[in-house]
Amino acid sequence: DADAAPPPAPASAAAALTAALAAAARSAPAAAAALPAADPSDAFASGFGPALGLLFLGSGLLPSVRLANAAALTSLTAQSELLAQRTAAADAGGTVIGCSFWLGYPAPLYYEDVLDVAARLGEGCPALTPGRLLRRAEFETALAASRPRGAQLRGRDGSPLPSLTRGTGRGSQQPPSALAVDAAWTALSGGSSYVSPEEVARQLGRWRPEPAVFVLDEFERSLLAGRAGVASGYLILFGMQALALALFVVQPLWEAAVGAT
Repeated sequence: DADAAPPPAPASAAAALTAALAAAARSAPAAAAALPAADPSDAFASGFGPALGLLFLGSGLLPSVRLANAAALTSLTAQSELLAQRTAAADAGGTVIGCSFWLGYPAPLYYEDVLDVAARLGEGCPALTPGRLLRRAEFETALAASRPRGAQLRGRDGSPLPSLTRGTGRGSQQPPSALAVDAAWTALSGGSSYVSPEEVARQLGRWRPEPAVFVLDEFERSLLAGRAGVASGYLILFGMQALALALFVVQPLWEAAVGAT
């Protein structure tokens, strides 16, 4: 029918897009209501998973650290028992050196035992082979097999020093005191497990400036420095273990436990 009203003109693209967005906005609450509610246990699981993994890591790390520390403690205990053995100087009523209290040894360090070891470090001692690193085990074995060499030691002023190997000869056929050997090694090496020939020569030049001279003051300085190095080494070792445990096990577990609550 020509007289019928024409159909309404279509809306513009912008108007159509606006209408579609409005319809989507009106339907969004209903769609959101239809979704299942979030389970609180999911948040707990997301925090508990990493914590459980760290716990397994810690359960493997902690026994390893404990076994290593137990082995170190056993070694220290055995060494302490050896160093605590009574010596010839102790039996003879010898003189305890002045710095003995500060060394942390399980027994007093006697001047005569130190001189006995120093006398074995003379020229030709197999423990002082030049040209290669000297290791503690080799040093101890060589000293145990050696005997005091040369004339009786004297002080810097020329006065004779006490000796276990003169007079009656007591001690001349006996191995040196384990405590004195440890003290001599510590004074030479600074507490390390090996020492270079150059460092041996440098240290001996301080407290054995001449083949028949022994300077106790210089020996005590080297010994105190070496014992301080040993103590600081143990402090660093156990401190690093505690730091690693705190950073990689305790802190992540704590953060995971706090985040899960």
